Amino acid sequence: MAERTIILKGERQHIRKEGIAGGAIVPGMTVILGSNGKYTAGPAAGASPARKTLKVAIERELENWNNGSPQAGSPIDRAYADGDRLLMASLPTGCEWYALVAAAASAIVAGDSLENNGGYLRKATTGEVVAVALEAVDNSGGGDAARIIVEAV
Repeated sequence: MAERTIILKGERQHIRKEGIAGGAIVPGMTVILGSNGKYTAGPAAGASPARKTLKVAIERELENWNNGSPQAGSPIDRAYADGDRLLMASLPTGCEWYALVAAAASAIVAGDSLENNGGYLRKATTGEVVAVALEAVDNSGGGDAARIIVEAV
């Protein structure tokens, strides 16, 4: 599926926020606020921040992407760089988003509970469950991150 947006369902339920990126962040990654006031990909695997703080980076709304002509949005795989204005969504339970699974991650099947893994999602093992997989993705042999549709829990 070639989605052109990160938030798939619940677009009227989430709260949109802005912040400053503290490093490379790809739309769809979970993000956390660092002590320096910047948002970074995360939290790390096994970390358990309060559920109410689940935030996901979303695609840019407007930018000069096509020969200087403003156009709506940008590709969902275009990363934010350190210091960029970051758009994110605070997601309540039930929202669906187009998340990322890290390269070489264990296979995921629909219904698996997922946890944070440095901005990516993986099968839950030790951390707080933040989402449920709505489709299967086997990226165990992949060299790049893969997209997966998930629902916030």
